[in-house]
Amino acid sequence: MVSASNIMDLLTGCAFTFLGFPFGLSVWKISARCFIPLQDRPWLVGRVLMLFLSGYLYIQFFACIENFIFSRIALQGETTGARAFGIGCLIGVVLFVLTVRGQQSKNKKNKCAKEWVEKELPEIVGESGDVIVRCRPFPFRQKAGGEQRKFLYPDFGSDFRHELMDVQLSDWEGLKEKFAQVGKIVVSVSMRKCAPITVEVDCSKLLKPPQFFSDLADAIIDAMKKNSIRP
Repeated sequence: MVSASNIMDLLTGCAFTFLGFPFGLSVWKISARCFIPLQDRPWLVGRVLMLFLSGYLYIQFFACIENFIFSRIALQGETTGARAFGIGCLIGVVLFVLTVRGQQSKNKKNKCAKEWVEKELPEIVGESGDVIVRCRPFPFRQKAGGEQRKFLYPDFGSDFRHELMDVQLSDWEGLKEKFAQVGKIVVSVSMRKCAPITVEVDCSKLLKPPQFFSDLADAIIDAMKKNSIRP
């Protein structure tokens, strides 16, 4: 049977390793900062002393693991305290590894995010068939210290297309009337994570809806290609 003392031994072992590993690493790093200015022997002696202090936790940990491996596993009655402590140590190791990996992944994402800087162009212009499109201003992200450019965020392209074609230009009868009067339309495209983008579409002749929207999409792609903006 599992008693309250077994549970406490397990929790103690888990806390021992989960907190012991980062404590030992922290002591080692702190010793480097403290003793490296002293150089030579004082630095070496202090570093060794700190190493023994941090290594004490590891010695205790492996001693408990050894006791766990070589202790007899009770098939009946209450399990031994060493076994519960050893199980807790193993759980602590797993939790520590998962925590470190999660933090490393987070740091990697933050590092990648910092490598790209948000910028914008006053205007980009693209053309396809009888359609000319102008977007101003046009936001994008650029590699820090380089010339590589990409969308402001991963879904920027699909959001831009939906807001422009499915929302702002959804009234085809109204579009035909405007094109017949002035030969162009001007709309404001609002999306998340960026300021509104003014889009001006010129069309030299009245096209059928499928051809118009196909040329419009190609004109937008052309504008982005000319300015080296990629998904």
